[in-house]
Amino acid sequence: MMKTYGYSWTVLLRRINGLTNFYRNWKQYKEGFGSVFGEYWIGNENLYLLTKQKNYQLLIEMEDFSGNKPYAFYNTFSVGSENEKYKLSIGGYYGIAGDSMINHNGMNFATFDNDTYIGPMCGGCPVGFSGGYWYNCCFQNHLTGPIVEGGGGMAWLTWTGYKSLKTARMMIRPRN
Repeated sequence: MMKTYGYSWTVLLRRINGLTNFYRNWKQYKEGFGSVFGEYWIGNENLYLLTKQKNYQLLIEMEDFSGNKPYAFYNTFSVGSENEKYKLSIGGYYGIAGDSMINHNGMNFATFDNDTYIGPMCGGCPVGFSGGYWYNCCFQNHLTGPIVEGGGGMAWLTWTGYKSLKTARMMIRPRN
């Protein structure tokens, strides 16, 4: 739990230095990994259990390599069960980063050993972009990608294009 903007938030993802490898398998993304004091993924099963209890909002804070700190806020956020491949449901965007999540709405989570989206023009996104995520041919944002100054990596296309972000944090709180 952390407090920001006057509210308590549960941190789902923290990326601060690229020292934690996010190129992980289904089981690791299901259970979570990293350290709450460093880089971290809360775990898809935990996301599901949290968001099935109440209605949640999502806040994503990020920083680019120029020191700009945009945010994206979503009024609704939930993740389905493992049987539903941790399907993402998100909506109600507000912020200054641009809505790079809308393309991911309704997508199943995918990892290199459980690629849930194989289409005629897509597939292989977890391998090609080195991380698990809610891919949709392949992404408009990729907060589990590597942190690489310059091109490629952890991206939010409506803010940085394909240039990597320096830091990112995803947080949820119950909707009032």
